[in-house]
Amino acid sequence: MDKLKHYPKSLVIHGDWWNFIQFMSMEERGYLFTCILKLINQNPIEESQLPERCFFAWKMISGLLDISIQKYQEKCERNSVAARKRWQGNLRSPKNGMQMDSNTDTKNNTDTKIDNKTKNDTKNNTETKKTVSFQRPTLDEVKAYCQSINSPIDAEQFYNFYEAKDWMLGKNHIKKWKCCVRTWERNQTKTNKTYISDSQKEAWMKGEI
Repeated sequence: MDKLKHYPKSLVIHGDWWNFIQFMSMEERGYLFTCILKLINQNPIEESQLPERCFFAWKMISGLLDISIQKYQEKCERNSVAARKRWQGNLRSPKNGMQMDSNTDTKNNTDTKIDNKTKNDTKNNTETKKTVSFQRPTLDEVKAYCQSINSPIDAEQFYNFYEAKDWMLGKNHIKKWKCCVRTWERNQTKTNKTYISDSQKEAWMKGEI
């Protein structure tokens, strides 16, 4: 995994992960916890060495963690852009004690109006985004998107998994389900193992494997 400029040193653990680990032994849970710590520290994870039940739980949890990390990185980038704008605004401001002529006053007033307009536009765009309600995809939409990007994942398995979770990550609805598709595909191609079938998943949940 490449070192990234913005990477969290902590991640949120969700209570519904218990559904993934309740049938695992304490040793398998230790393997899983070690993988989470490695992910936070951007260390390589040997998925092929994981026990079968631990491997399945890791595939589910790591996909959710990847989405959380992506959100964190996007937030850091937005904060960096805002900080650069504030710095540029400070450079345009006059130093204390300097005498300014009428032309300088006019220029500063114009800059202030532009900055205020930019802030208002940004605020309005943010409010508009907040008012957009979540639109869950249909199975046909998921299949169509997978075909458009030539994704090898099982679109129906992906859809059933997130449909069962009400398309939620923690307490929030998923906003970009297409990102989830790409993350699901990336996790699936990290190992030579095939994905766990529905029958294997059912047996795993019953503690039979």
